[in-house]
Amino acid sequence: MKKLLLAASLTFLSTTAIAETACEQMSQLAEIIMYDRQNDMSLTDMSAKLDGIFVDAGPWRKLGQQIMIQAYSGGNYNTESIKTKVIADFADEWHVQCLVNG
Repeated sequence: MKKLLLAASLTFLSTTAIAETACEQMSQLAEIIMYDRQNDMSLTDMSAKLDGIFVDAGPWRKLGQQIMIQAYSGGNYNTESIKTKVIADFADEWHVQCLVNG
């Protein structure tokens, strides 16, 4: 029984670690996209950048498009401190969404 519980715990921890890594990657992608958005990269250029990053990447490409659409639906700011906060908040929002939706 202890071995079964240990195996289940290790499986859970492994799955949790994998999910956390994926969520960190998603957060980093959101940060990159919003950084470029806040630094005046056009939507066309961002789409081309994603095409270059996600050649044959299936679900990650679609996720990148969703993040891009959300980033470009919001405002573009001039003040560096506001840009920094918007970028960090956007990345955190995607990270939390990922952790919640697993």
